Amino acid sequence: MSATIECLLLSKLNRQPDFSNFNSGDRFLDNFAANKLAKADEKNDNRVYVALDGDKVVGYATMKVFMINNDEYSILPSKYPRLVPVLMLEQIAVDKAYQGKGIGKRLMREVIKATVLVNELAATKGLALWAHPTATDFYQKLAFLKISDGVKQVQDIDLTLMFLHIDTIMDAHK
Repeated sequence: MSATIECLLLSKLNRQPDFSNFNSGDRFLDNFAANKLAKADEKNDNRVYVALDGDKVVGYATMKVFMINNDEYSILPSKYPRLVPVLMLEQIAVDKAYQGKGIGKRLMREVIKATVLVNELAATKGLALWAHPTATDFYQKLAFLKISDGVKQVQDIDLTLMFLHIDTIMDAHK
């Protein structure tokens, strides 16, 4: 591992990094990185931050603007607005050889900075994500709240909707 890990927007790189050897230990995330990540960014379906150790991709995070139905998930105490604008963290993954070295936290900082920017330009209520059961503690340490009625099953895994309110984010950035 080199001394400097860079976290950059994929769309701002002057080269296309190679995701073919990326190995987070999660087959779905690894296949997505190798086969769909660059296309999703290019087609404007997601924005992608990549963590690079030189030319090696060691992590990534994908995000997009999204509307959550507050009637269905109650992420805000009031029922209004019914559709809540959020920045949705779609995926985050770190290569197994680099896990436990703070790269996931660095990627999260970039996503949180992006949430602040989206809020300044277009107003958002916060950052949301569907957490894998093994990751809920990680997100709770970052002040994300579990949404009690926010559970969905994907590939036989119960994912939990988690939310970080924009006020909490802005208070941390003062």
